[in-house]
Amino acid sequence: MSNRQTVSNELRSLNMGSVALVASTVNAAPEAQVAIADWWVPGHAYTVMNYDESSGVVTLRNPWGTRPGPDGVFSLPFAMFEESFEYISYSGR
Repeated sequence: MSNRQTVSNELRSLNMGSVALVASTVNAAPEAQVAIADWWVPGHAYTVMNYDESSGVVTLRNPWGTRPGPDGVFSLPFAMFEESFEYISYSGR
């Protein structure tokens, strides 16, 4: 993702209820720790469920529902989200 402020603004729009967001991962893991993470699937789309701006945490869901865990829901720090995802798609606009 490019501009940190732009990404933050788009995530903020999710909390205002004006859009539904889907984010897709980059094809190559930006860091070794991401490549071995249980949530990482290269070039895969995830539903963005929440953005807690005060804590800087993004909550996502893998639509496959099995990675990580039985429901596919997990949270990432904003910085890792920004590094690991390259596209955000919107609905409602």
